[in-house]
Amino acid sequence: MKHKNILLELIKADDVVAFGNWIKLHSELEQVEIMKEFKQMSLHNMFKSQNFSGAETIKKYTKSIETFEKTIHATIELKAILEKVQEVKGNALQRLARSSKENKQEIINSIINNDENATARKALAIQIIAIEKELGIYDADFWSPIL
Repeated sequence: MKHKNILLELIKADDVVAFGNWIKLHSELEQVEIMKEFKQMSLHNMFKSQNFSGAETIKKYTKSIETFEKTIHATIELKAILEKVQEVKGNALQRLARSSKENKQEIINSIINNDENATARKALAIQIIAIEKELGIYDADFWSPIL
């Protein structure tokens, strides 16, 4: 057991706050491992106690540890999903920015050349710039010929 000595000290000290503070110092995956060790050690020590009340204590204790483990695993899975969503979103925004560059250049050229639809294109350019700013992909240098 990797954390046996520290766990023994914390169990003997019977300081829940110190235990909570110590466990928070570790990664979520390591917290699960620590709780498994803690569960194993605590169950072993319960049988040595004169005040041990039997099966009900084991059921309650085991259930709370298992709930904690499931919560940590669910949190880790959720973080992985969120990271993947952010990655996909970033890639999609980059593809959108690249593919629309030609269209945006056409809008700029239309405005510069004062084509018959230049006024409508200027309004469109203003909307595109606002969206790009909102998404964090705005490039002032690209739009500078019409600003």
